[in-house]
Amino acid sequence: MNQRAVRNQSALQSIDSKLNELKFNEDTDFTDVDLTTFTCCLTLNSCKDMMVDSRDDIMGVGLVVERQEHVVDAPTLISVKDVSVTILSRSACDDAIKMKLNIVDAAQLHGGFTASKSSAPTTSNNYRAKPANTPSEFTRGVAAEAINTFLPLYICDAHFERVKVMLEPILGYLFTLDITGYKNDQLLGLYSILGQMMNASAKNESEREEMILYEFTRLCKGLIPRTREYLGEGNDLLEKFLSGPTGRSKAHIQNLMTLFGYMHACGIETIDERIRYAIVEEIYRRHFAFVYNGMSDNVINEHLQDLLYDRGTNGAEANLNDSSFVKTKNDRTIDGHFAKYARAILKTNEKNPKIPSETIQIEYEIPERPICSMNDQIRTKITALLSSFSVKPIANVLDRLGIKMLDVSNEHECQILRSMVVQCLRFYSNDAMNSAVLNKTFFNAHTDSQQILVAAHQDFDSQRQNMTANRIEQIRALEIARRAVLTDDMGVFLGRMMVYAPTRGGKIFDTILSLLVDRTGKPAPLLGEKMNVIFTGQYREHRDAEKVFDVISNGIAWFPDRSTIERVKQALGEDQWDDLDRLMRGRTCGHVYRLSDIPNRHGFHNSHPNPRLVVMWSS
Repeated sequence: MNQRAVRNQSALQSIDSKLNELKFNEDTDFTDVDLTTFTCCLTLNSCKDMMVDSRDDIMGVGLVVERQEHVVDAPTLISVKDVSVTILSRSACDDAIKMKLNIVDAAQLHGGFTASKSSAPTTSNNYRAKPANTPSEFTRGVAAEAINTFLPLYICDAHFERVKVMLEPILGYLFTLDITGYKNDQLLGLYSILGQMMNASAKNESEREEMILYEFTRLCKGLIPRTREYLGEGNDLLEKFLSGPTGRSKAHIQNLMTLFGYMHACGIETIDERIRYAIVEEIYRRHFAFVYNGMSDNVINEHLQDLLYDRGTNGAEANLNDSSFVKTKNDRTIDGHFAKYARAILKTNEKNPKIPSETIQIEYEIPERPICSMNDQIRTKITALLSSFSVKPIANVLDRLGIKMLDVSNEHECQILRSMVVQCLRFYSNDAMNSAVLNKTFFNAHTDSQQILVAAHQDFDSQRQNMTANRIEQIRALEIARRAVLTDDMGVFLGRMMVYAPTRGGKIFDTILSLLVDRTGKPAPLLGEKMNVIFTGQYREHRDAEKVFDVISNGIAWFPDRSTIERVKQALGEDQWDDLDRLMRGRTCGHVYRLSDIPNRHGFHNSHPNPRLVVMWSS
């Protein structure tokens, strides 16, 4: 910011001389302006009077915006929370701010900046309820709406010429709260605001809102030459977006509202199939980027195979829960080894007891498969994948532009939609998309829909061996978990937990927990006792036993997330949950001290932990 301020000083100093050079004819320049409409609600001066009385005042509209910290460097990510219907002059806004500063702090006037992201985990001791959503404001409009930002309008040619001269300090303050904070990419931020204003209300819902949108659109249209000069030759937003995936990534367009606003300012009235398909595909891709962020590749691969192959008739695609793939069955001898191991550790305190092992033979293979033609199964899968997507948040702007989402009931559009979804799932992340650009494996869904399916198929075919190995590991983890869950001997359960899930981590533990809380079949044997061990990390031979054995994580209690607790509650029932709740009362989860329980230099140890570093159990 300090470099920007130094760089912009000379431009700011020349504004006065440029304003003095501007001339306008007050008799002719305002003949097409409704001066009753364009009158400041605070000073009651019309646009004409304002420009005659002051050489550096301009007129515009009020907004409520929210700026996260990254808006300083990414202005297109500014968030428009509300669009006012109130016309204001900039000088009146300045006066309102000065008056309000005597009452409240600055952040309550213009919104300030909000943190981009919190890295702190949300736990029961650091979570706080969010305060009521009270927008910041420096004044209120004619409809009592809050206003914390001033946005200039076009109004007439003479007024726009004045806006162009003062544009840099206006944009600098709008995006960075500093008149010296201007940067050329803030021009794109105006188109982002335009797109959000288009989306704020339905078309022709309010005559005054349409008038304000029209005037701001005129302003953005007048700035297109300056915007294109900044972007450089061959970097037009829309043309680069349509030319290939490079122009669609977030590195190029961080907010699609920028593209929508730019298209509207350019006056694009006819949306051809090329534009429509490119925009719809990118909307879906960004939706999947949000939904599947951090998701396992196995989940994505399952979805892709459902879209490519006929999974219903292929025996190799049977349910992985089917135990027929496991050729070696469990018996009491194998279980006895795990029970013996648990006794050796817990009761006889053997130093190095032999860790039991078992051989689980699995026969499973993914054969080579052809791409199947469109069928009802694939239509259902497409519908299921897109069920989490709602067009409602962007419906208004799409309607204004004339962009329609694809219809799965239309045979032609469903074929293209299938290819779109496949490509969006394959390259949902920006890294994957950038890699696809380099490898030239990202295709145009409109013209190369079949090539998209072929490329995905070839990718799967080259990875069949690895995928088969992964599936076998999934089946093995499921069988190990099933053996722990279905046993009716607590000794066997303890031994298996100590061998396969000693720290409550990994795929096997996750599967054990999922099977225990599964309510589709019969409850697991000794469900309450097994849950007690998982949550407390300890085991008592009976309710009144004095001896307590540390089984998992050295006997440290487990505090899962709220959704897991609710699932366990439902699986256990009220009585058994109350028993578990009593066992967990008074237990803590947090910093682990030395095993000797000797106090550290602050006087804290496992029996007396620092209360600031632990979370108390609360059901």
